[in-house]
Amino acid sequence: MKLFILILIFYPVKFRIKAPDARIVLLAGDFTNWEKGALKMEKKGDFWEIEVDLEPGRYEYKFIVDGNWVNDPENPLKVGVFGNSLIEVTEKGEKIIPLTLSNTDWNRSVNFSGDIRFYLRFEDTLRKILTIGDSKLDIKGFLPYNSMLWLRLRYQNRNIQSDGSIPIFFERAEFSLREGNLSLRGFYNKFVLSSIEPFDLIGNIGEFHKDFGREEEGFILNYKSKTFDLDFLYSNGWKEGRDLIFSRFRFFKISALNYFKSKGFDRVYGSASPDSLTLDNKLVLFNSYKDENFVSIDLNKKIGSFELNFASGRGELFWKADEKSSGEPFKHSLKLTDFLRFYGSFIYSSRFKSGLSLEYDINDFKKFSGNYRGGLFISSFFLKSEYINFNLKHYYFDVKKEAPFSNLFYFHRMSQLMYFETFSLGFKELLSIIFEVKPLLVPISIAARFSTSGFFYSPIATELIIKLTKKFLRNYELYSDLRFIALDAPHLRIRNSFIAPYFELRRMIQEKNFFFISYGLDPFTLDDDEWARRIFLIEKGSNLELMKNSHLRYSRVSLESEKILSELVLLTVGIEYRF
Repeated sequence: MKLFILILIFYPVKFRIKAPDARIVLLAGDFTNWEKGALKMEKKGDFWEIEVDLEPGRYEYKFIVDGNWVNDPENPLKVGVFGNSLIEVTEKGEKIIPLTLSNTDWNRSVNFSGDIRFYLRFEDTLRKILTIGDSKLDIKGFLPYNSMLWLRLRYQNRNIQSDGSIPIFFERAEFSLREGNLSLRGFYNKFVLSSIEPFDLIGNIGEFHKDFGREEEGFILNYKSKTFDLDFLYSNGWKEGRDLIFSRFRFFKISALNYFKSKGFDRVYGSASPDSLTLDNKLVLFNSYKDENFVSIDLNKKIGSFELNFASGRGELFWKADEKSSGEPFKHSLKLTDFLRFYGSFIYSSRFKSGLSLEYDINDFKKFSGNYRGGLFISSFFLKSEYINFNLKHYYFDVKKEAPFSNLFYFHRMSQLMYFETFSLGFKELLSIIFEVKPLLVPISIAARFSTSGFFYSPIATELIIKLTKKFLRNYELYSDLRFIALDAPHLRIRNSFIAPYFELRRMIQEKNFFFISYGLDPFTLDDDEWARRIFLIEKGSNLELMKNSHLRYSRVSLESEKILSELVLLTVGIEYRF
């Protein structure tokens, strides 16, 4: 299958220069086609400032002060025959000044970085010993004509083949090219896109709220001008087996028109699987697909510290099947639902950021999927600062009591439910609260998550995570991560609580390198994603596909999986070296 998408991600990057007596200051660089598209800066006191949206990569630039070309006095790095200033925008959107153009002697355009880890892991009450090797080598090359190539090679001895071949494989890649207002970005199995529109059509994916790009391959095309931006992305999602198109046309930085289309293999149905058909007393097997189309428009307006957003869209979802392998081709199509989506938000930004959002999703289910109209109303409030993160979300389900439980997952926000929220499904309401705090000057962080069936009801699921990082005796560091979860769901006939601890003692060799010994399941995966515990539960059977088919069975399997995790005996000794 092939996957189409249209989207690009940029980060706001601030440029400034001190020029108190200047009458006009412009910013020119390879991202503006130099003086042809130079951007006028705004005077603030003695400084001139401007914020520009840039994607990850390296950029050359200069200021034009009253007609004179001037280097950035705050940036000591100069490159090229014209001595242009150079910055790099990282994958996290940070603006940095590269200390050197390269960390190799043989090529000034190439950088190497890596992470080497080797472990001895004692499992099953210390009776089973595993030797684990995991290493990453990243190669980043800045090529001519504003282009960049990034590759990752991976070694994992878990992937040793039966023929004994060395378990090294090509894991991820990215390529980017800029020419004036046009940029091209190709990727393979790498996070490259965050959500850029209110409905999160390709951002905040799944229960982990991931960016887009893992288990995908494709390219992103973007054109920027002073009046409009145009984005296009194509991708092949080989694991999900689907095609997807998303396009975004934004004009005057106020409004945008979006188009979304996806086509993917359908293996999970709300009713009996319609993947076969009897014609003339002969059973004809079909390839079956879900085909979705969605068009939306969104408006965005910033007024000082306030930001207003509104969006609405309309779409339709089909089940389609075809058979072309023998004889006359057959085609069959059923419309599952028409749907409407509305969204509005109000955001305030200062030393902290807070906001309120409302979203309403209406599905008009057709005869095949129930023949009724259902709605999902979501209201949320968030408050975020350097030390506190608070998020409250309320779901109200306006659906028929006798409607199939699996039909809830036609509402696209249901695919983003987090694990602790799933146990509170089955009622008219679902209330979710997340509270995270990092106290100042204290090496402890606390995350508390609750879900229940509405306001003023006791929690059905409570998850608490306490982290501690403490340095001592100069070269030693202690890290602990304690997870507690309590489930009290009478409607699912479960009531229990579990504790999953993790402790790690490090002996630092250098700033980033260390020996370590640990007990428990590391909450971070080998890719440094904090999903390891949840992945462990999924591997034991507690997955969302099971919940769609049987909520009761899902809860029972989850209870057994939590018990296995809490009783897990895991001792690990290893070394990690980063360069």
